Amino acid sequence: MLSFYKNVFSSLAVNGISMVLIFIASVFLTRALGVEGRGVATWITSLNAIGSIFAQGGMVFASRKFAAMSPQRSGDIIIITFLICIIASIIIIPAFLLMDIPPAVKENPVALMFGIMTIPFVAMAQCYGSMIIGLDKKKVFNSLPLLQGGGQAAIVFAVIYMGIVTPLYAVIALIVPAFLRMAASLWAMRGYISFKLKEPAWIFKHLKSFIFFNYISSLFLLMINALPPLLTGSLSTLHEAGLFAACIPFIEALYRVPSMLSAHSVTNIINEKDLQKKMLFKNRIMIHTFIFMSLIAVFLFFIANWMIVSIYGENFKSSVAIFQMLLPGTVFAATFNIAQSFIVVEDKSWKIAVAPALAALILIAGSIILVPEYGAVGAAFVWSVSCFVATAFAWLILRRI
Repeated sequence: MLSFYKNVFSSLAVNGISMVLIFIASVFLTRALGVEGRGVATWITSLNAIGSIFAQGGMVFASRKFAAMSPQRSGDIIIITFLICIIASIIIIPAFLLMDIPPAVKENPVALMFGIMTIPFVAMAQCYGSMIIGLDKKKVFNSLPLLQGGGQAAIVFAVIYMGIVTPLYAVIALIVPAFLRMAASLWAMRGYISFKLKEPAWIFKHLKSFIFFNYISSLFLLMINALPPLLTGSLSTLHEAGLFAACIPFIEALYRVPSMLSAHSVTNIINEKDLQKKMLFKNRIMIHTFIFMSLIAVFLFFIANWMIVSIYGENFKSSVAIFQMLLPGTVFAATFNIAQSFIVVEDKSWKIAVAPALAALILIAGSIILVPEYGAVGAAFVWSVSCFVATAFAWLILRRI
């Protein structure tokens, strides 16, 4: 257990630098864009995030699991991931081009097209980055957030310095660093890269029993975090979406701990053969996560007003209530993400998809009801409720597998 936490905190030390860079860049970008401009940029990047979720085809978790199970077949996994991301993007992009788009976003057509056309590459970056930890390349995995965060900060400050702060350049600054992540991941896996499938039978044998429910699970799981800004901008106003977006850097920073715990847990669970030790390990990780996140959430709740107004200014004072409403959800979301990663590793059936699907449905239905009247505060409330329900169901499922 000590060696596990040593690896986690090693990752967090590097991620801490990345987190600070991304946070500072996001604050400066938000202040420079203003509430409305930030709302436009966030709507487009949220659309990109939703598209990349569809484009992944479930491979963001599957690639990590199969790389850990059979590293020698990583070349085949790289090829299949590429093909799935491209094919899924070809299917989903036309639908995005036909959807109802807010007028202020339509006024930025180049930014919108950039956000849509980069979907397959963002999807690949997430899948290949996930695959790195499956191959137990911890040093490379730890360096990816630093590379992406440094790239994002560099582009943001260059845009501000040159005085070209527009939604287009904001979208570029937020999306392009994913290309750096993908390039670094592929370079680290260059020894596995092949342009021909060597054992497709093995890959498809395992995929067919895993990919469907894993895809549904991944789709709903990632939508839970990507949908709120998009729904807020579509069902309310882009001003409300901008207020919600101001909270995102804080929430993403809080997510670093559970994301590292989840990533490092996979190989431990796969390699542990003693069922009792495995269950004890999973229980400890979830309890530690819940306690740690609860303490941070309580602290941030009481300093939220001072923190947000000091960082963003009085124009974003309305973001305080939104942030406070999001905090309970971060505790449950962190615990849920850990539990869901355990379920994905341990099970291949419909159980993988239950909790994420339920949470996403609650999020969408609740947003349709509350967001038009209550705006971003309503979106934050619905998100927290959906995370609570997802955590409860994931815990029940995990106890039965």
